[in-house]
Amino acid sequence: MLLYFIIMGKHRKKIEPMMSKADVRKRLSTMMANHPAESFNYKQLAMRLQVKSMDTKRQISEVLKDMAGDGELEEISTGRYKIKQSGSYITGEVELTARGTAYIISNESEEDVFVTFSNLKHALNGDKVKVLVYARSRNRRPEGEVNSGTEKGYFCGRFAKVCKLCFPDSYGETVSI
Repeated sequence: MLLYFIIMGKHRKKIEPMMSKADVRKRLSTMMANHPAESFNYKQLAMRLQVKSMDTKRQISEVLKDMAGDGELEEISTGRYKIKQSGSYITGEVELTARGTAYIISNESEEDVFVTFSNLKHALNGDKVKVLVYARSRNRRPEGEVNSGTEKGYFCGRFAKVCKLCFPDSYGETVSI
């Protein structure tokens, strides 16, 4: 990116060249496709794209409105946009891993659906959940995001209270979590 300088006395001002609307649209769509679960306003997008000029920020705002009008984005609230999800919903049971991620086991899908920790939305091992499955990348497992929980799992055992903390004990009654 070229920067131009205007000399005004002792101070120099940096001026960013204007990007075309097509270039702004392309950069916005790739950036928002990389973060499908997040919603953004024009200031957050300008910061992530490292844009400082007010003219380019206005252009980002206009392009966001155009993309929402074309159906590429959905407006969550006034001025906040999120990429439209292209995927399907399945219902399955959560199986947590030691790293905190999870796989959703479902009869509706041949393969297990991978869900990251941030997309679990407080679902625990054994919970029945509804999952939005994202568009699949080549040579990768299907990935998704928990949309809502339908049933909670059960813990069979007793809790031992030690210094205001509770730990599962080895045996006891079934307790709904």
